Amino acid sequence: MPSSFVEYEKTNNRLLRALRDGKEFREITENLSTQNAIIFAPQNVTLDNVTVTRGFVEAHVAFVNPHNSSQFSSLSGIRGIFSEKRDFVLILEGPPSDSERFQFFSDPSAIFGPGSVFASPPSNPVAKLHILRESHVEIQGTSIPLVLISDPITYQGAPWAKTLNPIPKPQKHSSATVGTVVIGANASAEPAHPLQHVNIHEFLERLKDPRALEIAKQLKTFVFYDMELYSLFV
Repeated sequence: MPSSFVEYEKTNNRLLRALRDGKEFREITENLSTQNAIIFAPQNVTLDNVTVTRGFVEAHVAFVNPHNSSQFSSLSGIRGIFSEKRDFVLILEGPPSDSERFQFFSDPSAIFGPGSVFASPPSNPVAKLHILRESHVEIQGTSIPLVLISDPITYQGAPWAKTLNPIPKPQKHSSATVGTVVIGANASAEPAHPLQHVNIHEFLERLKDPRALEIAKQLKTFVFYDMELYSLFV
């Protein structure tokens, strides 16, 4: 069954809506089927303050190396890779400077060639983004691979970087209370059984027990930043 999260993003995501409906992006969308293209769509909640410009679109529409599907370059020249387990997108390098653009785009084969950033990837990527879901989305009658990511792709000098609306991370607390989950009756009511406060690691272990499935079904969104774990229960 398709995830309701994915279906919500396909319908409401501001980047995807711009690609479907924006006449100014028609030149891009008409050529998606011929470029081995892929769309990186940041989850919609992070786009509240972002203006979807041509530059933003070109940063998030990419083409994949036909000889190595873990490598990609966006339409604006941002280069990145998928992690080995395909749970992260790693941005290796931002777009070429104005003086480099002609040389960069005049020889497409060189983008993934021996002298490119892919030959010797930096140890510290420019950005590391969680992959939330993978699917396909129809744009101008063509089904395009879709990768839903935790945040917009950024790089040094990205015009939209200052306007982002990231999901706030929980505040740190003492080791005695950090990462706990309350299991039991509604706290506002008199519990039939004592409430249990368990460490988050114990809670994740308990979810492996089939009896815990009902608990998991009640969790619409579960985000645990300390472990860099994103899970969505629907």
